[in-house]
Amino acid sequence: MNIVFAEPIGLTPDDTQNFKAEMEKLGHSVTFFDNAPSGQNELLQRVVKAHIIVVSNYAVSASVIENTPNLKYIDVAFTGVDHIATAECKKRSIQVSNAAGYSNQAVAELTIAMAIDLLRKITPADAVTRSLGGRAGFLGQELMGKTFGIMGLGQIGKRVAQLASAFGCRVIA
Repeated sequence: MNIVFAEPIGLTPDDTQNFKAEMEKLGHSVTFFDNAPSGQNELLQRVVKAHIIVVSNYAVSASVIENTPNLKYIDVAFTGVDHIATAECKKRSIQVSNAAGYSNQAVAELTIAMAIDLLRKITPADAVTRSLGGRAGFLGQELMGKTFGIMGLGQIGKRVAQLASAFGCRVIA
C-alpha cells in the first residue's frame, strides 16, 4: 500500500522515521510532506497514487477523491470529517475515520473561553486598554443564568454542556 501524509500532523522526526521504517518492513511505502499543499491541485499531485491518505484539517475535495483511483482509506488525524468529501467517499466505498476523542477537553474549554470573551468584552477592552483608552462601554455580562445553546451533542458538545452547567448556565442542545 502507498500511504501519503499529505500535510504535517505534528509527528516528531523520530516518530516519522520509526513509523516509516515499520511500514516499509511490512511492504508499504510511506511519504511524508512537511508543508500543507497550496491547493487541491497540489494535493492531488501528492496523493494521486495513494491507497491511504492521512490529513489533519486540510480539505479533501470530491475532485481529489474522484481522481485518486487506488484510494481505499482517508485517515483524519484530527476531530471531525466535515472537511472531507464523504459523499464521494461513500460512492467509492472509501473508508474515512478521524481521531475520535482528540482534544475534546481543549475544544470544550476554548468554546467556554470564547463565550466568556464575548460576554465580558475582553478582546475589545484589551485593544482599548492597550491604546490607553478608558473603560466606558465595557461593562460585560456573566455566563451565570444565561441560556447556552449547543449544536450537536457528541463528545465535545457533552463536555461543553458540563462546563457551561458548571458556570450556572441553562444548557439546551
